[in-house]
Amino acid sequence: MPEAFWNVLVDVFEKLNSGEGYQLPEGPVNILNLGCGACFEGRVLNSFFGGEHLGQLSAHCFVTGIDPDEEAILQARLKHQDDKGADLPNFRFITDAVKKDSAKLPTLFDVVIMRHHNGGMTGSEADWFDIFKFGMEHLTDNGVLIVTSYNEVEYSISKRWPYLWRDKKFTPRIVADIPHRRHVEHISWPLVGYHPETWYEDGYCVAFRKTSNK
Repeated sequence: MPEAFWNVLVDVFEKLNSGEGYQLPEGPVNILNLGCGACFEGRVLNSFFGGEHLGQLSAHCFVTGIDPDEEAILQARLKHQDDKGADLPNFRFITDAVKKDSAKLPTLFDVVIMRHHNGGMTGSEADWFDIFKFGMEHLTDNGVLIVTSYNEVEYSISKRWPYLWRDKKFTPRIVADIPHRRHVEHISWPLVGYHPETWYEDGYCVAFRKTSNK
């Protein structure tokens, strides 16, 4: 449900705002959705990071989705069309294996999303670490990479990734850690409202930022 994923974003950025004083960049926000599938969350990402209410599209947020499944990418494109069947200008979808150096993207991104990565179940942990590395390398210096998981196995795998990192330019650090979420009693993140829910597909969540090694 779109409300449930919206609430995940509220929780993550509440923690970032209170813990690090994080603010979204001024001007257009660029989002990369890795392993997007049919990208059910595309409009939610656009609304949230574009500063709009849920269900209202923003002209100031651009979403790029990547997935190796051609049929899923076709479905994503169909989901992001206007009433006349024309592609919405703020969405782009690419068929790609989402591996390091396999996709050539024209820009860095303010936010990278890895939703339901299924580590250790539909691919090896090494495969998903490569995708995480790809995402971190396409993140701006002030950007945030968000990983959500169905269960504790996937969640535990994602928390190990910083310890596998060998890049000399920067190191990923965990800046928000949500081990299991049901509801939040108080939210003060100023951009958005919180939608009451009792169940979340994205029950486990970890967010990362870059720390320079210079």
